[in-house]
Amino acid sequence: MTDSKLLLKSRKIFTANGEAVFSGAVSIADSVIERVFKSPAELPKEAEGYTVVDCGERLIMPGFCDSHIHGFFGSLQSSSVSLGGCRSEEEAAAKAAEFYRDEINRGFDDWLFGFGWMHFTWDKKNLPSKESLDRYFKNTPVCLFNDEMHSVWVNSEALKRCGITAATPDPSIGRIFRDNTGNPTGYLLEPEAMDLVVSKALRFTPERLRATAENLLAEAARCGVTSMSDIQILNSLNPALYSELEKDGKLTCRMHMVFPMEQPLEDILEQRSEYASDYLRFSGVKEFLDGTAPMQTGVLVEPYNEPAGFNAPLLVDMDRTVKRAIRFDKNGIRIRFHACGSGAVRAALDIFEAVRNANGYNGTRHTIEHIEDIHPDDIPRFKKLSVTASVQPDHLLAEEYSLHPFHEILGEERCRWAWPFKSLIESGAEVSFGTDYPISPLNPMIGVFRAVTRLHEDYKPEGGWIPEERLTVEQSLYHYTAASSRQMYTEGLTGKLIPGLAADITVLDGNPFECNPVELRNIKTFLTFSGGKRVFG
Repeated sequence: MTDSKLLLKSRKIFTANGEAVFSGAVSIADSVIERVFKSPAELPKEAEGYTVVDCGERLIMPGFCDSHIHGFFGSLQSSSVSLGGCRSEEEAAAKAAEFYRDEINRGFDDWLFGFGWMHFTWDKKNLPSKESLDRYFKNTPVCLFNDEMHSVWVNSEALKRCGITAATPDPSIGRIFRDNTGNPTGYLLEPEAMDLVVSKALRFTPERLRATAENLLAEAARCGVTSMSDIQILNSLNPALYSELEKDGKLTCRMHMVFPMEQPLEDILEQRSEYASDYLRFSGVKEFLDGTAPMQTGVLVEPYNEPAGFNAPLLVDMDRTVKRAIRFDKNGIRIRFHACGSGAVRAALDIFEAVRNANGYNGTRHTIEHIEDIHPDDIPRFKKLSVTASVQPDHLLAEEYSLHPFHEILGEERCRWAWPFKSLIESGAEVSFGTDYPISPLNPMIGVFRAVTRLHEDYKPEGGWIPEERLTVEQSLYHYTAASSRQMYTEGLTGKLIPGLAADITVLDGNPFECNPVELRNIKTFLTFSGGKRVFG
């Protein structure tokens, strides 16, 4: 749809601007929202020069803004074997072999990938080994990312090609698991150890890289996502490729790139200057403070219940990180800390408090990512320090509620503060929503379903897990649009349906305000517009 002037009509319009859903229309002229008609009586009798699209009962809303993705890996996952739901190491290895049967039979010797396995959901809860993969993949290197992308499981051929042996030292962050003779088992934990494999496995041709990026953009359009924060992990961010797509007029989603904090400040300032368009922007830097509690790398305020008395160490030196954070903040560079466990969340807040004490507040929207559990004393600190909470509602799920690892790791008393969306919002904190794609599907309606119901995949427990933290549909959509746009510094460009903003608009094939909450996840995207141009539907 290339018309420069459009009139989108519906009996259900959500502006994300504090208004109730209403019947009316939105007019678009030259990529911008021209006017919002808030009742049928306001609609012009003649719409001369406009292409009129009557959406009926379908909801018209701002395009979704996903505040946290890993775009390359999300696209790679879509063409790789999915190992979620497997109940054993052997089942996962056999499923990968079946998925890649044709490649194995024709002697394929390039890398094969998989995603989604998780050992703590297996019946024996054992860590995987190279031997189970070696039975199926003898000469083909295999790299299988776990569900949280904090570890990889590889075969002997992969270890051989990467030169990982008993003599290979563990990196400063992460671990190469070894058998009792010192040889690698095929399981590598946390980014620096994973990178020993991934850096070699992901040497794609320029043509394959471009196809991967184009697949990501197509998936975003299909899901109604018009803005994304693509966050660097494992050296997968490719700003030059996005820039090439932008020059070719094919960057159909606004990309906000987040670079590693470990880079020199001079390089970061150069990136900020280079990437500053409406469709491709520098959006800060990121650092890992911990891993995740299920992998026993999440840092808690109090030790784990299981393993009893255990706690993980921070992945950074606090003094050095505080000094770097102060320097970055002084230069207006926004910092985003990965902090899943309550102890890491507290450490992130402590760093930002030290930054505030040193520099005052200069409007930099520092952010904490994930916040899978928190000590209640730290919730008010987000507003006090003007720190944004970037959360992913779909992360709270387990295949079966009774098997959620937090029951053992935290105990029921501390589970009260797991994924505390409503508590953060009611404290006055800025809260943005995302998916962490490919950890969760890019489809925002799955996250809306999870935030509203707090049900697991077995639709338990009745009333939702920690029902005090359930959100309304309106709140969930707001934090997936206007609030996430603000987190991206683009509230003057996107996130709401108000005149003058870019016409980034999603039309859902249903009405989330009137359906049964358990059906929220099934609502699809009907139309997606990016800058007034139809990119899906």
